[in-house]
Amino acid sequence: MMPATADGTVCSPPRTAGVNDGADVLAVLCEQAGQPLPFDTFTVRTRRGGLHLYFTAPIGGPVLGNTQGSRGGLGWLIDTRAHGGYVVGPGSVVDLPDGTGPYEVIRAG
Repeated sequence: MMPATADGTVCSPPRTAGVNDGADVLAVLCEQAGQPLPFDTFTVRTRRGGLHLYFTAPIGGPVLGNTQGSRGGLGWLIDTRAHGGYVVGPGSVVDLPDGTGPYEVIRAG
């Protein structure tokens, strides 16, 4: 089980050797929670090599918001987007000083 604060907030795993990107952090979180990696979900590769994994929010569940990394999120390097948030969608091409490239579907889910 992942460590949590007194109010039940889940703490992200510590930055450790071999944990270099959001995919590594997600793998650690899944292992700590005793859950499999979500390989069966719709996945998009970003222009700089990151991944966007898409999930459906449960009907009748809490309204999920947006988070950034370890500031209220699942963990370091993992951002979430939900109610009121947006992502660059697959098929988009972004041209910015820090990188140019497409957002491509790599797993249709």
